[in-house]
Amino acid sequence: MSLIAGCQTKLDLPSGEEAYGTIAIPPPQREQIVSAIGPGDVLDVQVFGVDDLSFESVKVDLNGRFTYPLLGVVSAAGKTPHDLSLEMQASLRRYVVNPVVTIFVKEVALNTVTVLGSVTESGKYKLDGPTTLIDAVAMAHGFTRIADQKQVVILRVIEGKQYGALFNVRDIQRGIAPDPQVMGNDKVIVGINHLEAAWRDALLAAPLLNVFTQLNN
Repeated sequence: MSLIAGCQTKLDLPSGEEAYGTIAIPPPQREQIVSAIGPGDVLDVQVFGVDDLSFESVKVDLNGRFTYPLLGVVSAAGKTPHDLSLEMQASLRRYVVNPVVTIFVKEVALNTVTVLGSVTESGKYKLDGPTTLIDAVAMAHGFTRIADQKQVVILRVIEGKQYGALFNVRDIQRGIAPDPQVMGNDKVIVGINHLEAAWRDALLAAPLLNVFTQLNN
């Protein structure tokens, strides 16, 4: 809940043009990122000739990591199986002579985006094709009455690191700013408008003003 609460005040995150650059994927890397390991994926990790270090079903946790003998916690999200195998080979050289590591994705987690905060129905939503920020909010049945549409955050894991950027959805709707694409495993967090929230709380606290009970819906 701390991330949602953090959206209630000015966030120290890239915004405006800088926001688009922060979560953008450079064109030469797009194909690589699409085939990258993601949270929830199940990996087959094989070390040639070393059965004790070979596993057919290694699940990547929601933080994009998994635990592996000798190496401890391994960061996998955002990396291709090939890149991860090379990293693990280098780390295992301290324990195994000339290790040969092979990794492939055995099961791919559902391609989903998580929408949280001031939306009508928070949750995970499946991406069936190219999806923008506006599309993701629509999947969550739109903003609540107290949503701050100027403070909408996209969190994304790129090459094992989490990045965040702040977007003004009102500007997007007016055509002033482009509508950024969301990707599988992104998180979208919508902030709260303090003035609207205070106004709503005041109305709901008045027991005789039954005309405003629809605000509960």
